[in-house]
Amino acid sequence: MVRILLRMGLILLLIVLPAACAGTPTPAPFVSPFDSPLVPEAAPAAESELPEPEAGMATLGGQLFNTTGQSVIPGTAFYLAPAQPAPEAGNDLVLVLKGPDVAAGDVVGKSDDQGNFTLTDVPPGDYYLVVWAPYNWLPIPADAEDTMPRVFKIRAGDRLDVGRLELVWP
Repeated sequence: MVRILLRMGLILLLIVLPAACAGTPTPAPFVSPFDSPLVPEAAPAAESELPEPEAGMATLGGQLFNTTGQSVIPGTAFYLAPAQPAPEAGNDLVLVLKGPDVAAGDVVGKSDDQGNFTLTDVPPGDYYLVVWAPYNWLPIPADAEDTMPRVFKIRAGDRLDVGRLELVWP
């Protein structure tokens, strides 16, 4: 009797287990940033790869990169905000980042799944690039040592590839 019950249990297990697992998606393997190699720096695109802008406008492209997690920043909103004049000696630059305002001249975009972005038909001018981080807007810094916002000088006819833009991002 015990043998029969064991055989029936084994047969039931062989029938039910594969059926139960068939619809279960396999989770992606977890990769820790601490034991994975750093993401290599993105190669700058050739100027010809960026679309030609309309007359009197410019094209800007690049990649958003998270230095905290050493990965690209995919599917993230950002905007170009007209840059303010440099402060006079002894004064600090104060930026109030409330989010994009197209009426104020902001140019809005979103990075793709690889952190890449392209903005076409950007009006000429000096801009800050501001990225949405959870709960806050962050300007792209001038460099790793200088936390002042980087100014992007965009001129009519430019097809400007800024390469990998790095920022500390949560």
